[in-house]
Amino acid sequence: MIYSIQDDGKRLTRISAGAPPNEEGDGPGGGGGGFGGGISELSISRDGRTLFFREREAIYSVPLSTAPTTAAANAGRAGEGARRRLNFNVKVRIDHAAEWAEMFDDAWRT
Repeated sequence: MIYSIQDDGKRLTRISAGAPPNEEGDGPGGGGGGFGGGISELSISRDGRTLFFREREAIYSVPLSTAPTTAAANAGRAGEGARRRLNFNVKVRIDHAAEWAEMFDDAWRT
């Protein structure tokens, strides 16, 4: 689970809850970093409005609320459920000749 807490320690807000271990059927139980939820690699956007994190093999974003919530129904649950999985494709070009030359040089130095 990911929580936000004010600097005075008075308001704790749950941002997102991680999926239970093995819920999606990939990988062993538990998760990254020795925690049960498998949430890791937290990063905040430059404008401070969005939190990005990795959970298992996916990357998610969660909007961060800067205004305090006063509704009793939302106490401790602001932003929860608003997480969004980010999907993207990446193409990587590998220069195999240069890669092999670098591996040869590394092995030669060793």
